[in-house]
Amino acid sequence: SRVSTTYKILGCQVRGSTAVCKVSMTTKGRMADADGKLRSIQATSVSNDTLVKTAGGWRIKASDTLSETMLVDGKPLAASPGPPPAAPNRPRR
Repeated sequence: SRVSTTYKILGCQVRGSTAVCKVSMTTKGRMADADGKLRSIQATSVSNDTLVKTAGGWRIKASDTLSETMLVDGKPLAASPGPPPAAPNRPRR
């Protein structure tokens, strides 16, 4: 399956050797589901990325995701609830 990713810089503030940029990233492609049926996927996110200038060029130091969406066959994919909360530690007797 073929996947493509595009990045778009929405804005950037540079101060010395540090830059904070708002970036949009979109990934599109096709992926097989559990039954083997090919599905169209699209994932989009917007983040604030902190970059530092090094001798080798600009490098990402940190990335904070502001929003993200996932579409499967053009329909929003429900967010995963994530792992259950950890049980409180109780002393053993």
